[in-house]
Amino acid sequence: MVSNYHEETNGSCGLAVNEIMRELSVEYKTLKPTLNEMFVGKKIKIRNGINGILIFKSSR
Repeated sequence: MVSNYHEETNGSCGLAVNEIMRELSVEYKTLKPTLNEMFVGKKIKIRNGINGILIFKSSR
């Protein structure tokens, strides 16, 4: 999902956590461990945006 969005926006836009939650129909407490694992594994970058947390595909 993050990779697809990265390709669509050419890496210029992040994917909001609430969009991921809505698309997967899960609560944040269910999604958080996976996001943490991806962050620690340097698969994603997390940035604060105007409307909340944004997820970007890591360039590493």
